[in-house]
Amino acid sequence: MRATVWPPVPRYPDYRLFLFGSALSVTLFTIMDMEYPRLGFIRVDLADRVLVDSLQGMQH
Repeated sequence: MRATVWPPVPRYPDYRLFLFGSALSVTLFTIMDMEYPRLGFIRVDLADRVLVDSLQGMQH
């Protein structure tokens, strides 16, 4: 039997790993924030207030 020699694995620069991790984190945070808008930075309170006021105006 002959031992196989693997070629050296290329090492990625640290800034590439940091950028990839940051992009992935921002993407996941944005998706979760849009999925649950009342809990995150994207707020819909103003839009809710407009809809509630419109509904009250139609009921009276």
